[in-house]
Amino acid sequence: MKSSELIDLYVLRQAGEVSEREAVAWGELRVTDEVVVLPIALLPETAPKHEVDAAIQEVAAAMSLDLPGDSEVAWMAVLARCRQVLAGVISPVDGTRSLAMIGRRFPKVLESVAVFIGILDDLDEGLLTCEEADVQVIDSVGRLISEGST
Repeated sequence: MKSSELIDLYVLRQAGEVSEREAVAWGELRVTDEVVVLPIALLPETAPKHEVDAAIQEVAAAMSLDLPGDSEVAWMAVLARCRQVLAGVISPVDGTRSLAMIGRRFPKVLESVAVFIGILDDLDEGLLTCEEADVQVIDSVGRLISEGST
Protein backbone atom coordinates (compact mmCIF):
# COMPACT_ATOMS: atom_id res chain seq x y z
CA MET A 1 0.00 0.00 0.00
CA LYS A 2 1.24 3.43 -0.89
CA SER A 3 0.90 6.27 1.58
CA SER A 4 -1.06 8.15 -1.09
CA GLU A 5 -3.85 5.54 -0.84
CA LEU A 6 -4.28 6.27 2.86
CA ILE A 7 -4.19 10.01 2.25
CA ASP A 8 -6.83 9.67 -0.48
CA LEU A 9 -9.01 7.63 1.90
CA TYR A 10 -8.56 10.26 4.61
CA VAL A 11 -9.31 13.32 2.45
CA LEU A 12 -12.31 11.69 0.78
CA ARG A 13 -13.66 10.77 4.25
CA GLN A 14 -13.15 14.31 5.47
CA ALA A 15 -14.95 15.55 2.35
CA GLY A 16 -17.90 13.29 3.13
CA GLU A 17 -17.35 10.97 0.16
CA VAL A 18 -16.31 7.74 1.92
CA SER A 19 -18.59 6.15 4.51
CA GLU A 20 -17.50 4.26 7.59
CA ARG A 21 -18.45 0.99 5.90
CA GLU A 22 -16.42 1.86 2.79
CA ALA A 23 -13.39 2.72 4.93
CA VAL A 24 -13.58 -0.63 6.72
CA ALA A 25 -13.93 -2.43 3.38
CA TRP A 26 -10.89 -0.52 2.12
CA GLY A 27 -8.87 -1.84 5.07
CA GLU A 28 -10.17 -5.38 4.63
CA LEU A 29 -9.04 -5.42 0.99
CA ARG A 30 -5.52 -4.37 1.92
CA VAL A 31 -4.92 -6.29 5.15
CA THR A 32 -3.54 -9.40 3.46
CA ASP A 33 -0.76 -7.32 1.89
CA GLU A 34 -0.27 -4.74 4.62
CA VAL A 35 -0.79 -5.61 8.28
CA VAL A 36 -0.35 -1.94 9.13
CA VAL A 37 -4.01 -1.43 8.12
CA LEU A 38 -5.28 -3.86 10.80
CA PRO A 39 -6.76 -1.05 12.94
CA ILE A 40 -9.08 -0.21 10.04
CA ALA A 41 -9.68 -3.75 8.79
CA LEU A 42 -10.66 -5.12 12.19
CA LEU A 43 -13.41 -2.58 12.78
CA PRO A 44 -16.97 -3.84 12.47
CA GLU A 45 -18.90 -2.57 9.45
CA THR A 46 -21.09 -0.64 11.87
CA ALA A 47 -18.19 1.20 13.52
CA PRO A 48 -19.04 4.81 14.34
CA LYS A 49 -17.36 7.70 12.56
CA HIS A 50 -15.02 8.60 15.41
CA GLU A 51 -13.66 5.03 15.63
CA VAL A 52 -13.02 4.84 11.89
CA ASP A 53 -11.30 8.21 11.87
CA ALA A 54 -9.20 7.23 14.90
CA ALA A 55 -8.16 4.00 13.15
CA ILE A 56 -7.12 5.93 10.04
CA GLN A 57 -5.05 8.26 12.20
CA GLU A 58 -3.50 5.26 13.97
CA VAL A 59 -2.47 3.73 10.65
CA ALA A 60 -1.04 7.07 9.50
CA ALA A 61 0.98 7.34 12.71
CA ALA A 62 2.29 3.79 12.26
CA MET A 63 3.41 4.78 8.77
CA SER A 64 4.96 8.04 10.08
CA LEU A 65 2.61 9.86 7.74
CA ASP A 66 1.33 13.37 8.32
CA LEU A 67 -2.30 13.70 7.31
CA PRO A 68 -3.34 16.91 5.54
CA GLY A 69 -4.85 19.77 7.47
CA ASP A 70 -8.37 21.08 7.07
CA SER A 71 -7.29 23.77 4.62
CA GLU A 72 -5.90 21.17 2.21
CA VAL A 73 -8.62 18.53 2.43
CA ALA A 74 -11.08 19.85 -0.15
CA TRP A 75 -8.60 20.32 -2.99
CA MET A 76 -6.85 17.03 -2.20
CA ALA A 77 -10.23 15.24 -2.19
CA VAL A 78 -11.00 16.70 -5.62
CA LEU A 79 -7.67 15.46 -6.98
CA ALA A 80 -8.10 12.04 -5.35
CA ARG A 81 -11.52 11.58 -6.92
CA CYS A 82 -10.18 12.74 -10.31
CA ARG A 83 -7.38 10.16 -10.14
CA GLN A 84 -9.93 7.48 -9.27
CA VAL A 85 -12.03 8.38 -12.31
CA LEU A 86 -9.00 8.20 -14.60
CA ALA A 87 -7.95 4.87 -13.06
CA GLY A 88 -11.43 3.43 -13.54
CA VAL A 89 -11.97 2.92 -9.80
CA ILE A 90 -15.16 4.95 -10.05
CA SER A 91 -17.27 5.61 -13.14
CA PRO A 92 -17.09 9.04 -14.75
CA VAL A 93 -20.72 9.82 -13.88
CA ASP A 94 -20.35 8.68 -10.25
CA GLY A 95 -17.08 10.62 -10.03
CA THR A 96 -18.85 13.68 -11.41
CA ARG A 97 -21.57 13.41 -8.78
CA SER A 98 -18.93 13.08 -6.08
CA LEU A 99 -16.94 16.07 -7.35
CA ALA A 100 -20.10 18.17 -7.50
CA MET A 101 -20.92 17.25 -3.89
CA ILE A 102 -17.40 18.14 -2.74
CA GLY A 103 -17.80 21.51 -4.46
CA ARG A 104 -21.12 22.10 -2.77
CA ARG A 105 -19.67 21.22 0.65
CA PHE A 106 -16.49 23.24 0.18
CA PRO A 107 -17.11 26.57 -1.57
CA LYS A 108 -13.38 27.20 -2.01
CA VAL A 109 -13.24 24.42 -4.65
CA LEU A 110 -16.65 25.10 -6.19
CA GLU A 111 -15.21 27.06 -9.10
CA SER A 112 -12.79 24.20 -9.88
CA VAL A 113 -15.58 21.61 -9.99
CA ALA A 114 -18.26 23.79 -11.61
CA VAL A 115 -17.65 22.05 -14.93
CA PHE A 116 -18.86 18.78 -13.37
CA ILE A 117 -22.03 20.39 -12.10
CA GLY A 118 -22.63 21.64 -15.64
CA ILE A 119 -22.04 18.17 -17.08
CA LEU A 120 -24.54 16.69 -14.61
CA ASP A 121 -27.11 19.34 -15.49
CA ASP A 122 -26.64 18.71 -19.22
CA LEU A 123 -26.92 14.96 -18.65
CA ASP A 124 -30.09 15.34 -16.57
CA GLU A 125 -31.64 17.62 -19.20
CA GLY A 126 -30.82 15.18 -21.99
CA LEU A 127 -28.40 17.58 -23.67
CA LEU A 128 -25.63 14.97 -23.38
CA THR A 129 -25.61 11.22 -23.78
CA CYS A 130 -23.85 9.12 -21.16
CA GLU A 131 -21.01 8.51 -23.62
CA GLU A 132 -20.62 12.24 -24.33
CA ALA A 133 -20.68 13.00 -20.61
CA ASP A 134 -18.01 10.34 -19.97
CA VAL A 135 -15.73 11.94 -22.58
CA GLN A 136 -16.21 15.41 -21.08
CA VAL A 137 -15.61 14.10 -17.56
CA ILE A 138 -12.40 12.29 -18.53
CA ASP A 139 -11.13 15.41 -20.29
CA SER A 140 -12.05 17.63 -17.33
CA VAL A 141 -10.49 15.40 -14.66
CA GLY A 142 -7.32 15.21 -16.74
CA ARG A 143 -7.16 19.01 -16.83
CA LEU A 144 -7.76 19.32 -13.10
CA ILE A 145 -5.02 16.81 -12.33
CA SER A 146 -2.63 18.74 -14.58
CA GLU A 147 -3.54 21.97 -12.81
CA GLY A 148 -3.13 20.31 -9.42
CA SER A 149 0.35 19.04 -10.21
CA THR A 150 1.69 22.49 -11.09
